[in-house]
Amino acid sequence: PPPPPAPNPDVDLSWFWPAAAYAADPAARLNHWVPSRDDLDQYLPLVRDLLNDTADQTLDSKELKSEFHQVYRWLVLATAWKESCWRQFVRVNGRIRPMLSGAGAVGIMQVLPRVWRGFYEVGGLQQDIAYNARAGSEILVHYLRDYAAQCYGP
Repeated sequence: PPPPPAPNPDVDLSWFWPAAAYAADPAARLNHWVPSRDDLDQYLPLVRDLLNDTADQTLDSKELKSEFHQVYRWLVLATAWKESCWRQFVRVNGRIRPMLSGAGAVGIMQVLPRVWRGFYEVGGLQQDIAYNARAGSEILVHYLRDYAAQCYGP
């Protein structure tokens, strides 16, 4: 978005300026953003915050023993980094496209739409970083809770 206008002490238009929407919803700013090296200082903290918020929301809605909460939060961050280097979009031939693997996995969490069809919308997985992060976070909590955590006691 364009930078906000210079402050005028007589008129307060901060309530009207669209930058406030970006502050409230970091995903709106992240959608369709292919960061350059110069953008990383702004981009990476926004993605980290989105992933942390997503992990917390998933923990609020899914049952997971509290002893696994911190491991789960780290797992969300690490998975997104390993799968996509925290990117939802890439530039291909000058056009912005969703990150896509050779196997067909898409987005920041590299969710395979054909495996998770019926659970997640393909359009959301491709075009919305927050939706893709939520889907990947839910899949991770499923595997952690239903498989990995079962190996560690009752």
